[in-house]
Amino acid sequence: MRWRLRYVLLCGLILIATDTALDLDPSINVGRWHSTLEVVPLISALVIMALLRRYLKLNYSVGLKNIGWGLVMGWPFMVLFVTEIPYVGEMWRDTDFRPMMVLMMVMAGLVAVAEEIIFRGSIEQLVQKTFKGHAILTVMISAAIFALFHLTNISGATATWPDVIGTVLFAFGAGLLLGTVYLLTGNLLVVIVLHYLTDVVSISASVYVQSDFKMLGLKVDWSQYTSQYALIAGAIALSILYGAIYKYHRHIADGGKTDAG
Repeated sequence: MRWRLRYVLLCGLILIATDTALDLDPSINVGRWHSTLEVVPLISALVIMALLRRYLKLNYSVGLKNIGWGLVMGWPFMVLFVTEIPYVGEMWRDTDFRPMMVLMMVMAGLVAVAEEIIFRGSIEQLVQKTFKGHAILTVMISAAIFALFHLTNISGATATWPDVIGTVLFAFGAGLLLGTVYLLTGNLLVVIVLHYLTDVVSISASVYVQSDFKMLGLKVDWSQYTSQYALIAGAIALSILYGAIYKYHRHIADGGKTDAG
């Protein structure tokens, strides 16, 4: 009976997560730029966390434990952030865009917290408890759900299916790495930081560039950008995944317990 409840809760989490596609968040208008502030997903995530902690005793550890090891494992996200720093300077020099950029930096934090609570903190733990001892399957399922969630990006005004598919592939690669890091550290703060580093520049850039393209009546083509990073993220994530899962199984074989489980 209890495993059925986990499946029901898992489905409910997916439905609530995809509900973020609805236009429930407050709109932000700064000059010619427009976006929304993603507060509804964060509220939903906090409610989910409270319910699952109470009724299924899930552990949402946040702290400094294992944070160094986790950030080292997530080095591809930090490298990606460093390569995007020039874009930060480019956008910051546009004084009209600065207020919107600050808001987008805040929104990236809201998104990172909400999505990590839902996908790593909740869904991955539920999958792990359902398929005990199957670490690879746990990470693969949570990454697949995380990737499919990004299909909601097709609702964007300038999005096309090639763009969305590229984003989904990138999300799957990122989900593999984030899932592995969380599996081995049990620290939600680590994956929140890594997720934030991935989103903070891209969210600001998407608002900045797409607004300019809308004014020109042109279409933004992100397919080349996303496909390149999807291949890189997938290759790096898989290589780290296999080594990390090996360490995980050795830890279990030695009679230890993971912090996440």
